[in-house]
Amino acid sequence: MARTKSSAPRITNPVSVSGATRLSKGKSRAPAPPPPKKGRLSKRPAPSDYESEEDVPPRKYRIKAVSASPSPEPESDVERAHPQDGTSGTSHAPRRTRSESLPLHDVEPAEDDIEEEEDYGYGDHEGDDEEDEDELPEPLYDTETAARVAQNLVDALAEAKDNQRCLQPFKKAARVIPRLINPFLSIGSSIECGLRIDPDLTFEEQNFAGIKNMTESLCWEIKSFYDRISEMCPALVKAMDLFANDPAAFESLCKYMDKNANAARRDDCSRIRHHVLIYIDDIPSTLEKDERGWHNRQTARLLCPQDQLEEFDADWLRFANEVMSGVREIDENDLPSFLWDQTATDPNNPYAGLCRGPLLLKAMLP
Repeated sequence: MARTKSSAPRITNPVSVSGATRLSKGKSRAPAPPPPKKGRLSKRPAPSDYESEEDVPPRKYRIKAVSASPSPEPESDVERAHPQDGTSGTSHAPRRTRSESLPLHDVEPAEDDIEEEEDYGYGDHEGDDEEDEDELPEPLYDTETAARVAQNLVDALAEAKDNQRCLQPFKKAARVIPRLINPFLSIGSSIECGLRIDPDLTFEEQNFAGIKNMTESLCWEIKSFYDRISEMCPALVKAMDLFANDPAAFESLCKYMDKNANAARRDDCSRIRHHVLIYIDDIPSTLEKDERGWHNRQTARLLCPQDQLEEFDADWLRFANEVMSGVREIDENDLPSFLWDQTATDPNNPYAGLCRGPLLLKAMLP
């Protein structure tokens, strides 16, 4: 049986009252604004989305606005006990509702509420440097704390365990200092001599043990090494103060740093050993191990000391035979030429171009 459409009027605006449904009597309600889009960047409806200003709900603020009316004076004990309006005691001053509060932008903060901007040292302020110069730094430790820290370092050095927490700053600095300053730097000797060198005196006026075996350039070079070590390892500067009255303990600390510096140097050399043959240019053929070294001109020139390259280039076979037969001695002070960048060498400066050789950089850097 076909269904027929009903001729009853259609309810277009139902309003629910106590569970029943009826038509609204002549009251036109403003259409609700469209819901905000879902997502993190959804925003509340703008005032333009409403038909009239009365439909715009009052804005809610996270911070309560300060009331414009002065706060009432506190009631006395008599007024609190016998109120004039007949209400019970312990009445409170009426609070302003949120809609009656002033908007946040109409409230001006009092002068006492304005906090001064903190200075974190990022801006340029005139006169700050002059004030800082008069301030003396506070001591690193008090007497009791300094003694305890010094004893912890002494105990850790005696146990010779690298996993001690107090030794980690010295271990890390010892491994990186030779790489950044000089690969053959002795940290202990540089610190020992650097402490005794007075920068205010000339080289002739310096008076300490070992100065007679130094040249003037070596003296100031060691002093520069000492200054850079102090900058790179602040913990070492603190240790100088801790062990001011215990030179034996400070000497043990310097030996510990030298040991870790030597270990880092061995690690670097082993890394070069595995990769150096890959980057040697112009190898005529793959030779056996006994045909490398001084038996091959390319590898022999890389092994030749930097200050003897002229003799090698004049007659490399004679030079190589003298080395292999022991006629020409080469010790640990005769550094090989592959450590230098041959385009940056200087006859008057033996350190110019040192540790900048192309073969060395290719083997060391990833």
